[in-house]
Amino acid sequence: MQLRHHPTMVGQWPPKRPVGGSYAGADQLKIQSVQLPENAVLHSVEDCPPNDSNKRVMLITDQGSAPIFTNSDPILHQYLLQKLPEYIGRSLKEIGDLKVDF
Repeated sequence: MQLRHHPTMVGQWPPKRPVGGSYAGADQLKIQSVQLPENAVLHSVEDCPPNDSNKRVMLITDQGSAPIFTNSDPILHQYLLQKLPEYIGRSLKEIGDLKVDF
């Protein structure tokens, strides 16, 4: 299947970047986000944060940075950290088309 259709990616493709936020209540922060366009070009990939249980892979593109939340799938997390550096300079569309078999 394509990365964009992987069960962990449901609702996360294309990735969304934060564009603003405000407090929605005494202890709630409401963060607004927009999807990155699929023509955004990948500049780098980061493990963010590297030692936290709330794992995410951060995609840094020419049109902003966006997290992919992977805490429910450690295999996908490691795969993305290893594979995506090969896609630096390519579009999110090409990354979304990446074949995954797990």
